[in-house]
Amino acid sequence: AQFTVAAQGTGITYQWYYSSNQGRDWSRSGMTGCNTPTLKVTMTAARVGQMYRCVLTDAQGNTVTTQAVSLNRAG
Repeated sequence: AQFTVAAQGTGITYQWYYSSNQGRDWSRSGMTGCNTPTLKVTMTAARVGQMYRCVLTDAQGNTVTTQAVSLNRAG
């Protein structure tokens, strides 16, 4: 699976987070690409149902958090 965000601005940084309990708790992702606009997630049984979101921060320290999305199997 692949999740991508797009933003405009100066000095934007990206940090992806995931939740394994329907968004109650969030953990910082350490996967390859976790600090880029595109996060690639290898599909495993353990990751089905996990939620992912990205926190973007600009050069002035302003942040925005994307809406969370769930990783599901293709039907």
